[in-house]
Amino acid sequence: MKRIVFLFFLLVLMTAAGCQEASPDVIPDDELGRLQYLNLNSAYDDGDERYPNRGQYELPDLYIHYIDVGQGDATLLHSEDFTALIDTGRHDQTDVVDYLEEQNVNEIDLLIGSHVHADHIGQMDKIIEGFNVKEIWMNGDDHTTATFERVVDAILNADVTYEEPRHGDSEIYGNATFTVLHPETLTEHKNNNSLVIKVAYGDQSFLFTGDIEEGAENELLKRDVTLQSDVLKVSHHGSSSSNSEAFLNAVEPSLAIYSAGEGNPFDHPHDDVLNRLEAIGTNVYGTDVSGNIVVKTNGRDYSVKASEEKDAGTCYAGMVAVNRATVEELQEISQIGPARAEQILNLRPFTSYEDFLRIEGIGQEHLTSIEQQGLACFDD
Repeated sequence: MKRIVFLFFLLVLMTAAGCQEASPDVIPDDELGRLQYLNLNSAYDDGDERYPNRGQYELPDLYIHYIDVGQGDATLLHSEDFTALIDTGRHDQTDVVDYLEEQNVNEIDLLIGSHVHADHIGQMDKIIEGFNVKEIWMNGDDHTTATFERVVDAILNADVTYEEPRHGDSEIYGNATFTVLHPETLTEHKNNNSLVIKVAYGDQSFLFTGDIEEGAENELLKRDVTLQSDVLKVSHHGSSSSNSEAFLNAVEPSLAIYSAGEGNPFDHPHDDVLNRLEAIGTNVYGTDVSGNIVVKTNGRDYSVKASEEKDAGTCYAGMVAVNRATVEELQEISQIGPARAEQILNLRPFTSYEDFLRIEGIGQEHLTSIEQQGLACFDD
């Protein structure tokens, strides 16, 4: 990793000295050339005559699968030139292993356990034993659980590169750059020791935060790092002990995705967090509502699709039952204020999202926002 960081600083010096030859028609195979290309492609507008090839190269599609693992976490990043897995779901399930097999994944270039809790490294031992894993990142924390002991045994028995990265470390996989933003050092707070990883892919960026809470968020805000990211993996299943207003404002994601189990005993995601995200105009998806969520990017923009959309009519815990909710409860729905909430009372029953178009002032753009929030449901 130190070599990658050294090359990055060398790149900055060369770029500052006017190395204009670093904008080729295709991305070079060597690491320094690739960094130079991606740096220039991110730094200049399409019309910059100094770099006529800027933006002409189309990166292969990268798919980011936010896997529905209930009250746990697992995210698969998969393209034609690399595969990475961040967290591995719960210890009492096999759903991540099953999902990898369904996606025809045989080889994993990078396997990351954000921290030592069993809902994040639960199936890590099975994945190490059942797939060709090349490199593993963990934070170096310790734990006394049987799940953690199984993971340690699997790593010791495997022919695999093992790293405990720290703030500032960076590596390239395929055309993606994985940069560690946290931690600098470990503390006694296992959630706040979570690895925070920013993945850059062309012009798009994806932030993965594990279960960090407000203390770690404050540390990140004080550091000289760029938190702004296009897509945020919401910390700690959408808990209000995390995802502070200051942190979310700094990240300023256009899309946020949380992982939580239906009807979980912690009431994740918390309303405070959803409201903070709505206040900054972020579209929010959750695995408890939308199942597996897949983001596709070519490095220039992204699209999102819920691959196993759950029944929009069914009311799960934490959702707003449109046909039974009070005026106050209805205002938790995106685009619904006091006046529109009163209209809903007069227009009920509602049977689908399209019924929101019956409300004065609600157009297709508003409807899209309501649907993407995924908070409304239509049980009688």
